[in-house]
Amino acid sequence: MHRRTRVLVAVAALAASGTVGILIDQGGTPSQDTPICARLPRAVPAPDWLPDDLPLPPGTYVNEIIRPSDSIHRAMLTVAVSLDDFVRFVLLEWPPKGWQLGAGDREAAEAEAPFTQGDGRFGQFRARSVYCDNAHAEVLLILSRNPASR
Repeated sequence: MHRRTRVLVAVAALAASGTVGILIDQGGTPSQDTPICARLPRAVPAPDWLPDDLPLPPGTYVNEIIRPSDSIHRAMLTVAVSLDDFVRFVLLEWPPKGWQLGAGDREAAEAEAPFTQGDGRFGQFRARSVYCDNAHAEVLLILSRNPASR
């Protein structure tokens, strides 16, 4: 496969995965005047399944509801705090409300962790720093319930 073809395939794969694509100039390098970040998305109505007892930073809104599969609910949120501040918020606010965090993972622009609630609810979040406005972060929230706890 030629170098240019590989670059175009890689850009197409990034675009298809939801990652913001990077325009490539003739030399095969990222264009300096092209941002590699996303604008803040618009809000959509919050789903009924979003728990009232799961604390979220003020200014958080749902920007996409991802089709559920069976009893697994997924939504994309925009939180009005940086990635670091969101992680701090989760560590400080979720456990006192009964949401226990599992072993998480943190990288420079991403953090994720599973969580459980004593009533059988469980899930995972993945927070990423993807917006041009660094005072906001994207959070994929996945939530389900253990069928035996109903």
